[in-house]
Amino acid sequence: MRAALSLSHDAAVTSAPHPPILLLSLHGPAQVQCGSLTMPLRGRAAALVALAALEPGISRERTAAWLWPDAPNARQNLRQQLLRFRQTLGTALVTGDDRLQLAPGVQLVSPRRRRRTSGR
Repeated sequence: MRAALSLSHDAAVTSAPHPPILLLSLHGPAQVQCGSLTMPLRGRAAALVALAALEPGISRERTAAWLWPDAPNARQNLRQQLLRFRQTLGTALVTGDDRLQLAPGVQLVSPRRRRRTSGR
């Protein structure tokens, strides 16, 4: 099983007519929740989502250069990570042709709400 979101395809959520609401937490361990499924975000996947959440409108070029500074195919790596999000969650987590942002339906969760939804 792959580590977190560099995600396992086994955890994919089936597509519905309306995209599901995704709850994103960047406080503490980064994670995304879709219904009863909670998936940790690690490494570059977490960094990509954090960039889109904290700097909406960041260019794909800049994002790829930050996340894969020495890779000859940084833009391709970015496309692959965005595809893994869609395949695993059944919907996009980050969107944008030239500029990236959180997808519609993604809600950034505060630490207080995260405690309530996790039962703490």
